[in-house]
Amino acid sequence: EVIVRVTFATNADTINMKTYTVSIAETSTLIKGNATVTITLGRAVPFNFTAAATNGGFTGNINGVAYGGTTFVAVGAGGQIVYSTDNGLNWTAATTNGGFTGNIHGVAYNSSGRFVAVGANGKIAYSTNNGADWTASTNNGGFGTGNINGVAYGGTRFVAVGDGKRVYSTNNGGYWTASRATTTYNFNGVAYGGGKFVAVGEGSRYTSSTDGDTSWSSGQLPGFNSTIFGVVYGGTRFVAVGASGKIAYSTNGTDWTEAATTGELNGNINGVAYNGGKFVAGGEGGKIAYSTDNSANWTAATTTGGFDPSDSIRGVAYGGGKFVVVGSNGKIAYSD
Repeated sequence: EVIVRVTFATNADTINMKTYTVSIAETSTLIKGNATVTITLGRAVPFNFTAAATNGGFTGNINGVAYGGTTFVAVGAGGQIVYSTDNGLNWTAATTNGGFTGNIHGVAYNSSGRFVAVGANGKIAYSTNNGADWTASTNNGGFGTGNINGVAYGGTRFVAVGDGKRVYSTNNGGYWTASRATTTYNFNGVAYGGGKFVAVGEGSRYTSSTDGDTSWSSGQLPGFNSTIFGVVYGGTRFVAVGASGKIAYSTNGTDWTEAATTGELNGNINGVAYNGGKFVAGGEGGKIAYSTDNSANWTAATTTGGFDPSDSIRGVAYGGGKFVVVGSNGKIAYSD
């Protein structure tokens, strides 16, 4: 047996593939005869981001972004909401915002054409016209004035999570019911896939449920020593991101494996998205990284679309053939 190890500078997609055949002659009694090894080498494909031409007048931090139908919707500081119908290039401010006065933390879309946004002071609102106008939900499921940090849609319902509570809505976000499985933990993000919701939050904690109501089970992610900020489902697995450059993945939402590399993401990682073959994550220092091997290894993006080391990327979404990242100081960028 002959073992040949080839080390590449980055773990990236490849183009212009070239194949080399290497013959290894006998050099010791450990190798008998000649060995022929075929090695295929390639050149890394650049993965670039470009700053949006306009941001809809957004000032302050943009905390979340989602895609639905043909529209991106981004939300953030001071109840601001903007939307884009040209794959993230230009953005327009929403006409109404459903009564948000504080920060909006998250936004999601369902198959019925409705966006739902959640935020500070227990506020929830929905839009039925691609993010242009918003209506406050009838109630918030008992959140009171606490922070609602994340929202996702799956099956027949929206699920929202936040400070010490989990709630769900089966009527497109208009009315909300408190989960009967209570919790004292604060959760930051939630995703749906494989027939279940998975929420993540403080103390490296995750919780999963098939209905968002009674059947929640919880645990802690290995390798995470503090907060988990975001989670997404893609392909066959959940991917969670958090403090200190930590990334982990799970095929069932219960058993988790820490990623081997994180592509220079060494601060807080705040958001992650998936496009059918690639995961993209962003975080502190304006850094973006991607994975094409089901999140086991990550590579830094070639350019970050105007995000610099003083910035923080706070949300990532995919739609219309583009990844869109949002963050500090009203910055928005889209992938090539």
